[in-house]
Amino acid sequence: MDLGIALIGIFCLAVCIIPFVITSKNRKTAEKKIVVALHNLAQKNNCNINQSEICGNYAIGIDENKRTLFFVLKNETKLTEQFIDLAKIKKCEQINQSRENPNKTKTIEKLYLKLISIDKNKPAIVLDFYDEEINYQFNGEIDSIYKWHQLISNLLIHK
Repeated sequence: MDLGIALIGIFCLAVCIIPFVITSKNRKTAEKKIVVALHNLAQKNNCNINQSEICGNYAIGIDENKRTLFFVLKNETKLTEQFIDLAKIKKCEQINQSRENPNKTKTIEKLYLKLISIDKNKPAIVLDFYDEEINYQFNGEIDSIYKWHQLISNLLIHK
């Protein structure tokens, strides 16, 4: 009788734990793909990443010596890679799109960096850090966007 109860307990515990293990493994696999893509993008452009960060569904890295920025964003179906030469960028803006709720609080809809080119004929480059339609919860994006805005802005000032 005690053996049967113990087996049922072990089975129930396994059923509860397995989804967490699978989710964790899938997240680590996705992060690894993003990191590999970031480093491959840097190698393809003959650069070395000095600083990098993985947060949620994106990875960002920078080669401070060559003043180049790398950004990889993973959506549901595709991986978007961006290589930015900061020598061609005039300004970096941190954008926080939000909406006001009926109870007068604000909800963040999107967080992104907008890199404005020196050439006025070229469109601004947008680096998406957070989109409420893709990510339902914050996972460090607010601190991350602040850090990278400061880092990029400092590099642009000291050209």
